Amino acid sequence: MPSLKTRPVRSRPDRQGPKPASRQDRCKPASRRSRYAGLKQTARLQWVLASGSPRRKELLKELKVSFKIVPSRVPENRRPGESPAQLVKRLAVLKARSVAEKFKGKNVFVLGSDTIVVLNGKIFGKPRSVRHAAWMLSRLSGKVHRVYTGVAVVHSLTGRIKSGVSVSKVHFRTISKAESFKIGAKHLDKSGSYACQDPVDRLVQKIEGDWQTVVGLPLRLVRQLRLLLLQ
Repeated sequence: MPSLKTRPVRSRPDRQGPKPASRQDRCKPASRRSRYAGLKQTARLQWVLASGSPRRKELLKELKVSFKIVPSRVPENRRPGESPAQLVKRLAVLKARSVAEKFKGKNVFVLGSDTIVVLNGKIFGKPRSVRHAAWMLSRLSGKVHRVYTGVAVVHSLTGRIKSGVSVSKVHFRTISKAESFKIGAKHLDKSGSYACQDPVDRLVQKIEGDWQTVVGLPLRLVRQLRLLLLQ
């Protein structure tokens, strides 16, 4: 009977997270272990959120990880010719790296994020005043715009970094001039001058894509970046 040929099976990353090290691995001399061995000890990893956003804080809690908050002080300026995706990715990396400098040599994941609103190619960042916020909302009224969120994760112990961008489409309801001033005054700390999760405003009629991208921290992307660092 002819022998059957078997194909090598490719190993895939564990979706549930890395498996605990075996007794044999734990007993190996430190000199023989990978310099990224610390990445495997996820139970010992602490996270640092490089943002003071209460919304990102609440979302990060869903990862069930230990973390502290150390806001970055990176200027959110756009470079000439920079696309929305390039902008949020660059700022997320800068924010994560600036905070990671404070944790050099420690087994810490530093998470940076940046979010912008884009309508017909025009970028809407955080408003400068209530009048500016009302102007933004009047432009978004009754239209469909995009929200870009860049995410970066830095491992302070090794200096490794992974980053990515998530994009969602947002359908806005039509609002009056009076509403634009009232709502805009509440959200001067947010890109586009609104919060999609606000139950009173009810500005958003529909979201195409990840709703967490609109809030400012897509956990699906965070998990993907974490897995890439753990490989």
